[in-house]
Amino acid sequence: MRITAVEVAAALFRRVRAGNLPLSTAQAALALLRNDLVVTFRVIEVTSPLVEGAVVTAERRALRGYDCVQLAGALAAHRARFGVVLVTADGELKAAAKAEGLQVEDPNEH
Repeated sequence: MRITAVEVAAALFRRVRAGNLPLSTAQAALALLRNDLVVTFRVIEVTSPLVEGAVVTAERRALRGYDCVQLAGALAAHRARFGVVLVTADGELKAAAKAEGLQVEDPNEH
């Protein structure tokens, strides 16, 4: 998802500001993600139909706005038969994705 970099950057630098993660580690992790978004992952763009799917998701699930977009994108990819694993540490998003039948990976559980 195109907005994944924003979500990850926000989480990383929130931890930096809280004193839980060195700045250099956050910067390195973000650089790796940016590379993976180009080389490894299929990036889903935020389009009008995807936003409409996110609105429908918001009606069905008690999620924050960006989480609705993330879930709608994962569901669209799943329907297109792409191999989808939603990676999130957010409990509400995990629960909603699992309820929708998606495979979920929590990076904090490893």
